[in-house]
Amino acid sequence: MILQIEVLNLLKIIFLSALAVGFFFMILNGLIKRSNYKRKGLYNFLLGFTFIVLFLGSYFYDKHIFGITDFTKYYALLGSSIFYTLVLAGSNFIKGIQRNERVFKGTKSSKPKDFIYILLKYQDGFLLEKTNEKYLAIIRKMKTNFHDEDVSNFVKSYGECLNVSYKGVVYKKDYNYYCYLIETNTYNQKLEFVNQFELTQIMMSAEDKEIILSIILRNDFILDKRI
Repeated sequence: MILQIEVLNLLKIIFLSALAVGFFFMILNGLIKRSNYKRKGLYNFLLGFTFIVLFLGSYFYDKHIFGITDFTKYYALLGSSIFYTLVLAGSNFIKGIQRNERVFKGTKSSKPKDFIYILLKYQDGFLLEKTNEKYLAIIRKMKTNFHDEDVSNFVKSYGECLNVSYKGVVYKKDYNYYCYLIETNTYNQKLEFVNQFELTQIMMSAEDKEIILSIILRNDFILDKRI
């Protein structure tokens, strides 16, 4: 019976510690939700590191000054801080690395510009833009730090879209394309309809043709053209 009470008290301490520390991480991530992933990772790491230093300092201070012998709360708070730091900072840093993000934008940066590259599927063909007698997909410069957010804004402004699929990324020295295939029932008169069987025969740059065919035929592709 005594053992059960001790276990319940331990679980209660762990739960309350995780809840208390998690509350501060929740507030932080609400404030930085529009930051890119690497900055989110950095901010979460700094908050977690602050908590770890604070709780370690309290542990040693109370141990040597006040002679406290029950350190369960300190261990629970430290464990919670380390857990949230590893999970939130680590996951955001990994996402930032995958998206080739920078932590901070310098005044002069050689970072490639980011674009969304959208292939619109309409009925049995595709809707393309036509410039100087050449066809190409819809290319828009990103206005946010997240390509899926830019695509969501495009979908809202375009009209009825049935399915939105992320297909892959193209890395260039000066720019990156985040490629999407979007099925739509809305015909835009500013765009040119091209039957799917005519797609390889129309005037189009070799690069655009490769990207468009990759969007149609592949998933999660990476075209690295930086070399």
